Amino acid sequence: MALIKNRVLNATLWSFLQRAGSMIIGFVANMILARLLEPEDFGCLAIIMVFVTFADILIDSGLGSALVQKKNVTEHDVSTVFSVNLCVSLVLFISIFFTAPAIGRYLDIPKLALYLRVESISLIITAFYCVQSVFVYKNLRFKNLAKYNLLSSVISVIVAIVMAALGCGVWSLIAKTLVLHLSMYFMYRHDFKVSYRFAFFKENFKELFGFGVFVAMSTLLESLYSNLTSFFIGKRYSVKDLGYYNQAHSLEHMPVYSMSTVITQVLFPFMSKMQDDKNRILNNTRRVFMATTFFSFPLLVYMFLFAKPIIIIIYSAKWVPCVPYFQILCVGGLVNAIIHISRSVLKSVGETKYMFISQTVVTVVGLVGMAYFSQHYAIKVLVVWVVCVSWINGLLLSFLAGRKIGYNLWMIFKDLINNFLFAIIAGFISYQIRLLITNEIVTALLGALLFAAIYFLLHFIFKTKQYTTVLSSNN
Repeated sequence: MALIKNRVLNATLWSFLQRAGSMIIGFVANMILARLLEPEDFGCLAIIMVFVTFADILIDSGLGSALVQKKNVTEHDVSTVFSVNLCVSLVLFISIFFTAPAIGRYLDIPKLALYLRVESISLIITAFYCVQSVFVYKNLRFKNLAKYNLLSSVISVIVAIVMAALGCGVWSLIAKTLVLHLSMYFMYRHDFKVSYRFAFFKENFKELFGFGVFVAMSTLLESLYSNLTSFFIGKRYSVKDLGYYNQAHSLEHMPVYSMSTVITQVLFPFMSKMQDDKNRILNNTRRVFMATTFFSFPLLVYMFLFAKPIIIIIYSAKWVPCVPYFQILCVGGLVNAIIHISRSVLKSVGETKYMFISQTVVTVVGLVGMAYFSQHYAIKVLVVWVVCVSWINGLLLSFLAGRKIGYNLWMIFKDLINNFLFAIIAGFISYQIRLLITNEIVTALLGALLFAAIYFLLHFIFKTKQYTTVLSSNN
């Protein structure tokens, strides 16, 4: 038991270092690129990624998650996953290549067809190292994962910044993605050997696909909804508006998503090993809920209240129009950890069909509302709707996951309420600094220090279970 705990703590530490490093690299890259490029450049990339991300999900088809969840993986399993991924990636690349001109004409964006064709090369590159990445993940080898990801990110960001400084515009963002995947490919292939060949085994595929199909479909629907949001904004409003929204979403998403990913990245393979012991899964899930929101809730409240100085410091004053989008999205970010942890629970116990059910409901409701609001209201209303859909998704997923392990919504509410209330109190007090100080940088820094001091002091004074859970996790 102690050995398992040490492995999990070590994996969590390296996962945290990876995500923290990626967040810092992404933060610096965004800060520099936002000054070198225009909102239209980021908006154009967002539209390109609608199609590439959608295709990327189809390539995996949930088979990677199936390999992680399966207890005894054979060479036939691995060969089947590799072969299917490679064939699907080639089919999708060819499809995008020939449909790109029609997409460009429909959206009336010059050179979009060429951008899309070049960006889609990443689909083929990914197929050649996806199996290695699955086994690094499955075996909790997060030190390797951190090394590969961080080094690849640094290389790709340097290339993007140099190209942006030379006036390459959108090409610098496209090159960033391609260089990232190429770097990952060479590192995985050189440093991590997995035995497989190009072959397809029907029975192995049926077993893996039975689990993976629901993961793939739910991820596909999630991506469809997320990317159609960008599509609706770019088509109904403007590419510039999309650039503002995309940068606001990236900034809100970066710290919170990274934090949730650190936990769930370790949680899924770890809990898959104890999938027959529901009590252990319940206890671990409660601890993870409390520990994750202990940090994510105050961070999001702080970002909401100090949105303007944060945007100016990070992106510069020309990005101030994205402040209201950023604030609205921070409200939606509160449920981010709940969504990710609930999905990990459902995958761990093999109940992926409930992920698909939840995402189907959310996608249908979300798209219907999006079609209506984008036609009749301003973009801010559409962003509010996106946040409402996130909350519906979080509540539904936590309800479905809770039913499987005996963790009802009332228990979840009691486990999280202190983190939320103390964040609100700390936010209210620290926000008064904005009434006394006009300098944006000083306001943001002093506000952060005061906010953190009050938040942690409240937990310390009341000796909350959330506080003790975080402390015990470090022992």
